[in-house]
Amino acid sequence: MSGGFGSAGLVRPPSPEQLDRVLRVTPSLAWPALVLMVALLLAGLAWSFLSTAAVKTVAQGVLLSAGGVGDVVAPATGRLRQLLALPGERVAAGQPVALLDQPELEADLSRRRTEAATLDDQEARIRAFLDGEAAARGRLAGAREQSLRERRAALAALEATMAEMASIQQGLFARGLGTRERFLAARQQAQEVQSQRSEAEAALVQIAAEAEAERIRGARELLDLGVRRAAVAREIAWTEAELARRGQVLAPAEGLLVEQVANPGERIEAGAPVLRFLAGSASEADSLVGLLYVPPADGKRVRPGMRVQVIPSTIRVQRDGFIEGEILSVSPIAATREGIQRTLRNSALVEQLTRQGAPVQATVRLARDAATPSGYRWSTGSGPELAIGNGTPAEGRIVVDDIPLIALLLPEAETLLARLGLR
Repeated sequence: MSGGFGSAGLVRPPSPEQLDRVLRVTPSLAWPALVLMVALLLAGLAWSFLSTAAVKTVAQGVLLSAGGVGDVVAPATGRLRQLLALPGERVAAGQPVALLDQPELEADLSRRRTEAATLDDQEARIRAFLDGEAAARGRLAGAREQSLRERRAALAALEATMAEMASIQQGLFARGLGTRERFLAARQQAQEVQSQRSEAEAALVQIAAEAEAERIRGARELLDLGVRRAAVAREIAWTEAELARRGQVLAPAEGLLVEQVANPGERIEAGAPVLRFLAGSASEADSLVGLLYVPPADGKRVRPGMRVQVIPSTIRVQRDGFIEGEILSVSPIAATREGIQRTLRNSALVEQLTRQGAPVQATVRLARDAATPSGYRWSTGSGPELAIGNGTPAEGRIVVDDIPLIALLLPEAETLLARLGLR
């Protein structure tokens, strides 16, 4: 047997002294690393509970001035004759921006002006005729008046003579030196002369009356003509005002023209848009607000005061960042297609915004920063060099909630924290 097993093949059992020694599991230098790992694990776990992540909902919209997009509409039906202002130009309130043909009013105005010119010519002719007639009548009346005055003077002298003769015959008759017939004849002759003088005086008065009657007749004729001329003038003034109202397309407010809807030569119905504009003055155009249309699934989660990351379509978010904003107001009910159309005046954009259903409109105040080129506060500091224009499409990322980081891995952790009053 001793030959079958060597000493190297036999294991010596441990001595009783060796059984009391501690078994070394790891080397002594590994303990600090293990402690550090546990500490880091606990710190990460605490950080995941205390730190939060933003939960965002994405909405599409547009940056507009406070006045929004408006239509410059035709005041009446007509054919577009000419555009007086083009997109890109600023217009003042009440400024004519286009002309419409109004053939019926224009024909009516031409007819009334012709009638007025005819009446003016008629009045001039009547005045000339009346002046000539009055001059001729004055000369004739002057000659008649002169003749009558001379006849009246002669008859007055003859009347005095005849009265004296009648008085003499009366004296002779009273003394018996004359006959009654001669006295009566003399008195009759005196009375006839007196009657002739009275007729001459009446003729003089008649001449003056006839002259006054002719003057009144001419004045009445001119007055009637003036009344007709005044009526035509009122009709002309009304037609001109109506033509100006219907034939001129006026800007309803100050703003910037952005789109031409109709072309010259087209027939436009009353109330149809000719141009579109962004309402507001040049200073107001520099102060934009965001109109975001939140999808219906997230609309009720949006509240005033929530933070918004506004990303205009004209910038690169990776390079320029986003504009910081805040929800100012949220519509209490979902926006309708018609309401959005009235605000944006863009059918294609309305179709895009309502594709998922009726959205909720949220108004965003953009944070201002005079030190940046655009005038707004950017997440990157200065932001892009270009200006952000009125009517720029934009995307809004609304921070609707902040949740612990641990809830991203374990959603139940958020409920646990809420129960513990830590949220």
